[in-house]
Amino acid sequence: MKFRILDLFCGAGGMSYGMHKNSNFTTKIALDVNDKLAQTFIKNMPDAKVIIGDIRDKKIQDNIVDLSIKNKVNMIIGGPPCQGFSLKGKKLGLKDPRNFLFIEYLHIVERINPEVFVIENVKNLLATSNGWFKEQIIKEIKNLGYKVSFGIVKASDY
Repeated sequence: MKFRILDLFCGAGGMSYGMHKNSNFTTKIALDVNDKLAQTFIKNMPDAKVIIGDIRDKKIQDNIVDLSIKNKVNMIIGGPPCQGFSLKGKKLGLKDPRNFLFIEYLHIVERINPEVFVIENVKNLLATSNGWFKEQIIKEIKNLGYKVSFGIVKASDY
């Protein structure tokens, strides 16, 4: 099976680049708010259509969904910002608005209804705010009708 990917919070393209190591994966659309990171993504993945903008913007979301439908996207990948969950950050938990961007990610999942999606973050997301974020993410994914599997992997192994 071939997977056509939408990469949300794409950054410089690390996740897509890793997926492309397998010929069954190709990134069609990508989104990031950071223009400099997106420029690096464009150099790494020249065949993907890159949108630079805020995922919370309705016009940006509509554009991404339209492009994804046109490109028959059947997989979404992405890592919403991890700074709010990082052990090195300020640990603001429920008071850090970046920690809620997973909601926007899941809204796009709901609209596109891909066969599969991968949401990635740092290990501390599991414990932040006594596990509230982990539980909310799992609950929302199940509400969308998907099965949930999660775990901790060592990035250097991949």
